[in-house]
Amino acid sequence: MGYVWEIVKGVGALVGLATGLFVVWDRFFRNAPTAVVVIRSLSPHGKTSVPFLKVHNPSERPILLSWENGTPIGRLGIMRGHEVRDIVVALVAGRTTIVLDSGEIRELPLHRPVDWESIDPENYVDCELFWRFAQPKIWKRDRRLVVRLPMKSLRALDPDGFRAPDKE
Repeated sequence: MGYVWEIVKGVGALVGLATGLFVVWDRFFRNAPTAVVVIRSLSPHGKTSVPFLKVHNPSERPILLSWENGTPIGRLGIMRGHEVRDIVVALVAGRTTIVLDSGEIRELPLHRPVDWESIDPENYVDCELFWRFAQPKIWKRDRRLVVRLPMKSLRALDPDGFRAPDKE
């Protein structure tokens, strides 16, 4: 009879551990936004393709999404849009914050790093976002979201726009 009780305690411990892990995942990761780099044309029938950062807010609450502006080395720059003002703001040092409503998907244009031509195809380029809930329940500080991909993958996504410069 003691052997059966030990089995029941072991199963109970495993169920408790699984429940605890699910609660941690549910509170910290389930409602986290996702971001991926996609290549889109600037106009419906245009031939010029540019990289966009596609950000999705799966939460039921709005989030504040922010990033550092400027031209850091080895890092893709993020812009709010393609207007001249958005481009200038993205190139000048500072911080930009936007609101992503619940379930919203937004595509933010990206610009190349300053040292784009010297980046080895085996190296990675990335962009860094910070997010938090507009009305937080528990966690009030900004959380970090890094999108990183190899340079050769970025060039494969859009071979015309991101091909290696011709060496003479």
